[in-house]
Amino acid sequence: MVWDTNSTGVDLHVIEPTGEKYYYSHKNTAISGMITRDFISSYEPEEYLLRKAVKGACMVRTKYFANHQQSLTGATTIIIHIYKYFGQSNQQKEIVTLRLTSNQEMIDVCKVEFDDDVKRKSNNKTIDDQKSNTTIHSNIICEGCNMSPIKGDRYRCLFCADIDFYQSCKSTSGTNYGSNYQYNHLLSCIKDSSEYSESFYLQNRTDIDHANIQCNSCSIKPIIGIRYHCICGINLCEKCEFTGLHDQSHHRTKITNPV
Repeated sequence: MVWDTNSTGVDLHVIEPTGEKYYYSHKNTAISGMITRDFISSYEPEEYLLRKAVKGACMVRTKYFANHQQSLTGATTIIIHIYKYFGQSNQQKEIVTLRLTSNQEMIDVCKVEFDDDVKRKSNNKTIDDQKSNTTIHSNIICEGCNMSPIKGDRYRCLFCADIDFYQSCKSTSGTNYGSNYQYNHLLSCIKDSSEYSESFYLQNRTDIDHANIQCNSCSIKPIIGIRYHCICGINLCEKCEFTGLHDQSHHRTKITNPV
């Protein structure tokens, strides 16, 4: 939970499926729930962590003690990020935003349901999906686990010159691979590389170095991979062309061989 005003007292409360109430004065529960220390004079987040959820529902609540700046900044807004099965293939995320106006107010934010059967079915489906595709992607290395060759579904980064992932590694978040790859880059699922063996997009494009040419959108230099030269005179890298931020009515020249 985070909020947008300084010198503000906002507390995170959680009622666990067992009925035990969890807040700043009760920081350890029977099912091993944990909470960060209480922040009363800054923007620091308050976090609640339950490593192994039990079946049932958690009620998330917040108590608004006071905003000592309210006369200047107005009401306080809180944002609560809720993760279920964090870091797993079936991770779920929900964001709740609330506007707090009354001091000493206790508000029910949301209810988070945990069902072991749902999790088990989701995990089994992922395993079955992986087993159903036994295709071998020869000479392809997974950037996450170094599997080579990749067996099963192959995930190719649409923005980078030579980044591939195995099924179980594609959802790895908060990790960078190489100098330009970011965890939120789009990935293309390839069932069988042999069906597209002549496709330029599946080849290693790290050697396509447009020396001394800079992308006029993101400023990366040099541009690696496909370069797009616009009729207006600017150059775009693959990522910036894909995002479509530049005028779509302009004609581009697609350049795959550096000059």
